Amino acid sequence: GSDGWAIAVSTAGFTVETQTYFAQATDNEGLTSATASSTGEVVNSGGTETTTFASTDTPVSIPDRSTILSTLEILDDSTILDLNVQLSISHTRVADLEVHLTSPAGTRVELFSEVGGVGNDFQGTILDDEAGSVITSVAAPFNGTFRPQGDLSEFDGESTAGTWQLEVRDNRRKQLGTLNSWSIIVEYSPIPIAAAAPLSTPPAAETPVADAEFASGGDDD
Repeated sequence: GSDGWAIAVSTAGFTVETQTYFAQATDNEGLTSATASSTGEVVNSGGTETTTFASTDTPVSIPDRSTILSTLEILDDSTILDLNVQLSISHTRVADLEVHLTSPAGTRVELFSEVGGVGNDFQGTILDDEAGSVITSVAAPFNGTFRPQGDLSEFDGESTAGTWQLEVRDNRRKQLGTLNSWSIIVEYSPIPIAAAAPLSTPPAAETPVADAEFASGGDDD
């Protein structure tokens, strides 16, 4: 019979909206049932998750009056809700430096430029739009969490997937340094899920479906 049919689908990559699914059954002799359809809402599963993606091409030396690029390849395709940056730089005069982060979509955000006076080093420094102190208001060494000069929320809504670039520029002579490590800390929503919905058009009753194989993952009673 046709009662009790259901479909199970992966919703990874689906848009959060109403979706219609279709299923057919084919028996071992090649007879195919009528098409059954189901309409349901694809919704976010609720809550958020946070993942840290760390660079793998560091440490990188920072020469005088030069620009270096460090890249981070991310395969995971998640939509960014919030993004923070953590970095460690050894440098004898951090005010020589300006640093930008560029996303795979081409969005470029200034993290800081010529901050910290004559002090040394960024020591696991976290840059977060929600931090209490802006990085221009404190002196090096930077050890803690600070608001960047640019706006990291410009990355919100973009995908994590692709090549991220951290650009470090040394603007003066005589002082040298090293980009020791950096990472992006991404808050995102889990993949959407589909709300259950009954099949609105069951297979025709007269079509044999014994020992059926289901093209879209249905169950036959």
